[in-house]
Amino acid sequence: VAIPLAWLTMHTWLQDFSYRVNVEWYIFMVGVLLVLLLTVVTVGYETVRAATANPVKSLRYE
Repeated sequence: VAIPLAWLTMHTWLQDFSYRVNVEWYIFMVGVLLVLLLTVVTVGYETVRAATANPVKSLRYE
């Protein structure tokens, strides 16, 4: 919801300048993909770490 609104706002705002900079939609998608990649890597790392942890060691310190 926020990405199209941000693109529209930036596009409208930048049209008022003499030297325009085009804001393409793929710039926002790159940001979304980077956040998704970071999320998948972080969750995957924590999942593997929890799956390979020794449960006896964990219960001993509770």
